[in-house]
Amino acid sequence: MMAAVTVNNASDAVVLPPAVPGLQIMLANLSASLAGQLYANGTDTINGTAGSTGIALTANAVTRVFCMQSGKWLTK
Repeated sequence: MMAAVTVNNASDAVVLPPAVPGLQIMLANLSASLAGQLYANGTDTINGTAGSTGIALTANAVTRVFCMQSGKWLTK
């Protein structure tokens, strides 16, 4: 799955669907200067970090997340 997002406010965020093995998602933040936040769903984690903490969606960049184990997202 691929998705393009444009962060218009510093508080903009995206929530991932539940982490199911085999899922891969690429998110492109089309904002030239604003980063957003990427959160996991429920109790899922991203790189071992609580989903409610999340990770930054860097401005003008692509973030790839994939799931190899239920409930755990990894990024590249």
